[in-house]
Amino acid sequence: FHLEECNFGSMFSTAPEFIPALLNLEIVSLQANGLGSHAASLISNSLATNPRIESLLLDDNVFNDDDAVLIAQSLKCNTNLVCLHLRGNDFTEVGIKTFYRSIFDDQSLDTIHDSNHTCELMLLAEGQP
Repeated sequence: FHLEECNFGSMFSTAPEFIPALLNLEIVSLQANGLGSHAASLISNSLATNPRIESLLLDDNVFNDDDAVLIAQSLKCNTNLVCLHLRGNDFTEVGIKTFYRSIFDDQSLDTIHDSNHTCELMLLAEGQP
């Protein structure tokens, strides 16, 4: 399902049931839609329920480091999502590290065990280290 460059980010405040329904599809692209913190909260809550979605493309929106924390926390509960694209958002090094810790947190054996090892993150533009 592709819904790209529609700039409907403000719609999420009036239609919160939209995200959970989309995440029951296998592949969803919501790139370049002006999605921000409200959408991040809905996406996070939905991903935490482990819906069937395998690939979620959220490139070129306006997510920030606070949104990274929400979405990264939901990845720890999710075993179905295989690929998450978040290139071109407003993440600093803090947000990027938050995502990487959600898939591999090497602070202790327990955190390694609790990490999501199944999801591939696409956070940086092609060619960036």
